[in-house]
Amino acid sequence: MGASSNTLPDRGAAARSVAPETPTLLPRIHLARGLIVVPSDPESPPVPAVDGSGEPVDVFDVADSLFRQYPGIYVVDLDGVLHGRPQFDLLQEIPHGHEMWVEAGPRSVDQVMDVLVAGGTMAVVPAATDRAWREIPSILQITDRFVVEVPSPGPRALGAPDPLDPRIRTRQAFALRVPGVMLSAPETGVDWGLVRELAPTGPVYVNGGFAPEEGPRLTEAGARGGIFEPRDLFEQWKT
Repeated sequence: MGASSNTLPDRGAAARSVAPETPTLLPRIHLARGLIVVPSDPESPPVPAVDGSGEPVDVFDVADSLFRQYPGIYVVDLDGVLHGRPQFDLLQEIPHGHEMWVEAGPRSVDQVMDVLVAGGTMAVVPAATDRAWREIPSILQITDRFVVEVPSPGPRALGAPDPLDPRIRTRQAFALRVPGVMLSAPETGVDWGLVRELAPTGPVYVNGGFAPEEGPRLTEAGARGGIFEPRDLFEQWKT
C-alpha cells in the first residue's frame, strides 16, 4: 500500500487536544493473521483469543465494545511489527471516528503514511531502530500524527552512556520537535520517577506496566496519556 496523499482528515485531533490534566487512556489489543491474539511470550507463536464456545473473538465486536468505554484503542499489528507485513485491509475495516493508535513497525515515512491512510489516527515509530530514527525529520515534513516509542527497560548499570537510554533518546526526540514520546514500560511496572523527570520536556505517554485504575498516577507524573492491557477483557477469552 503506497501513500497516495499528504493531506489526511485529522480524525484524532479532538482526543489529542484533551487537557494534560486529563490523560487519555487507551486499551491495547494485539492482531496477528487477521485475529485478536492474547499477549504471550515473544518467543512463542501468537495464540488466538477465543470465546466460551471456542470460536475466535470477532475483531470488530471487540473494537466496538472498547470504543463504547474509551476514547479509542491502541492496536499492535504483530504481522507488521514482526514480519514487515502490516494488516492494512483489516485496519481499514475497523470503524473510524475514534482514536486508533497503530503500532505496525513502520521504518520509513511512506510506511507511516500507509498506517494513517489505513485509518490510524496516530502511528507509532520505534526509536530503537536506527533506520526509523533517521527517518524522523522526513516524517515531520509530512505529518505530526505520530509518536516515537522509546523503550524504558528500567534502571541500568553504571557505565558508558547508552544511546538508547530513555532519557537521552527522549531528549533527542524532543530536540527534533517530535509530537510525542511513548515510554514503553516493562510489565514489572512503570518507573514513575522517570516519567516525572521527562514529562516537562514534552508530551510523554506511558505504554504498559500499569492498570487503568492507576490512571491518576499518569496525572501526578505529568503524562499525557497511557496504554494498558484490558485484563478484564482477557479474562473472558479462553486459549
